Amino acid sequence: MTELNDDVLFYIFQDLYYLITSNSNNEKKYKKSLYFCLFVNKHWCEIMVPILWSYPYKHVYKKESLFNIIISHLSDNSIKFLKDKNIIEANFQKQKLSFKYIKFCRYLNDIHKIFPIRSSNLLKEKIYKLFISECSSIKSLSSEMVCYPILKYPGANISLSNLYELDFKSGRLNDYHELAQICRSIEKIYIDLSRPNITELIEMQKQIKYIYVKEDDNCEKIDQALVFVRLS
Repeated sequence: MTELNDDVLFYIFQDLYYLITSNSNNEKKYKKSLYFCLFVNKHWCEIMVPILWSYPYKHVYKKESLFNIIISHLSDNSIKFLKDKNIIEANFQKQKLSFKYIKFCRYLNDIHKIFPIRSSNLLKEKIYKLFISECSSIKSLSSEMVCYPILKYPGANISLSNLYELDFKSGRLNDYHELAQICRSIEKIYIDLSRPNITELIEMQKQIKYIYVKEDDNCEKIDQALVFVRLS
């Protein structure tokens, strides 16, 4: 019997993933079938893990488990530092990981929800820096992440270069100019309140398709930026 090569299996699993997760009814009925693929054999598992981890929060049953897996990617020195600062429990033990899961993460829309209540900003910064430095192609960010200096983190020019969706609805980015130099493929932008330099970011995009602005006193400049994109 002929075996399907890795590329074919990947596209089959990926299509199955999108078919199931794009519809809420399908997701409720068939979500577990995605996990069954992990247990067929090692080969299938190695192909399916990156797909499931592309949107980590979407498939989690216990956010505490997801948090523990993610924090286990931190270096021993970082874990010690967080313990010394009483930010994580002194008896916390890193999990032995079968994969470097963090590098597969692409859609981080809801990743801020993994943190325990009243988590320190220092802990969040450590985790967000981990995502930026280890993820090779982030497609979307949590609105909370943009409140942190993510553009200054190591690897930002690589991990954010393929950003597809940006959410400013509850966050504020400090440097739109720098982001515009890194990201040229954003298709969707959500903002609650227009910022003076947001037009530069819009003008630099090659594939912008959707902009949502809840409140805007800068509407004319945004319209001009959209015209510029359309004509360029």
